Amino acid sequence: MAAFLCLAADLHAADAEPSGTAPAPATPPLEINFRTEGPVPEEVHARTPFTWRIIVRWYNGGPEINPEVKKEPIFENLKILGRSTTLRAGGEGGRLFNEKEFLYTLRPESEGEAVIGASAVSYTRPGPDGAGEEAYLTVSSQVLAVLPEPFSWRVFLGNTARNPFAQAGGIAILLAGICVTLWFWRRSRQVESLIQPDAAKDPALEAMEEAERFRVEGDRARYVRLLEKAVLLALKIRHPEIDGGLAAFRGRLEEPEGAVLARFLDECEQIKFAPSVPSPDQLDRIRDEARRLVSPL
Repeated sequence: MAAFLCLAADLHAADAEPSGTAPAPATPPLEINFRTEGPVPEEVHARTPFTWRIIVRWYNGGPEINPEVKKEPIFENLKILGRSTTLRAGGEGGRLFNEKEFLYTLRPESEGEAVIGASAVSYTRPGPDGAGEEAYLTVSSQVLAVLPEPFSWRVFLGNTARNPFAQAGGIAILLAGICVTLWFWRRSRQVESLIQPDAAKDPALEAMEEAERFRVEGDRARYVRLLEKAVLLALKIRHPEIDGGLAAFRGRLEEPEGAVLARFLDECEQIKFAPSVPSPDQLDRIRDEARRLVSPL
């Protein structure tokens, strides 16, 4: 949105010269362009600053033209955050010009409408006799449509921090989020434990467990054979240099392991070839001896 005004003035009218005298060169007339620029950005949002400018450019005159804001606009629903003035000189189309810019940084306070009122700029216009006289340039008011404030996490969190009810709600949401996170974490750990394969068991210990099952079933022969198997597996792991069956280890182990093995082998022979059913004490005794050989302290 911009307002534009162009004023050209013939500053020096050529007086009639006496006959026979060359006329003095005419002074180019003063030319003034007056406009406003903005808002920048074009879309105006509540609580979001923008810039608006009053620009005066003139040709055929120097800095003595001296434009100044004589009547500043009345701003409605707008807060002035800053003002600045810039004076510059340049060239355009082979002509030299001077330009003065009055910049305003504004911020709408709420959505709806905002008004930039009419403004007036004064300047010094050279007179025919060389004395300057004050002249004025005016621009009409501007109505802006202010859109809602764009969402901002910073603003949202700032408002929340100042609202006790929002604080309580925020704390409740945070705690709920922590609880849900912990629940999912615990649940995932449980699922992981379920899907992980069982650790490989010691074959010797598996044979010991299986032997107990046959003892309960009353199959003492298998009970004894599985205890012997468990002891053999354990001894081969600890003494890989000894080849052969369980009897090959007799007399080749250090004490007290050698004495435990001798007792175990004798008990097993008695139970396997005894004409009568072994007592529970005998069955317990060979189990305990087997445990000492499978898992020595």
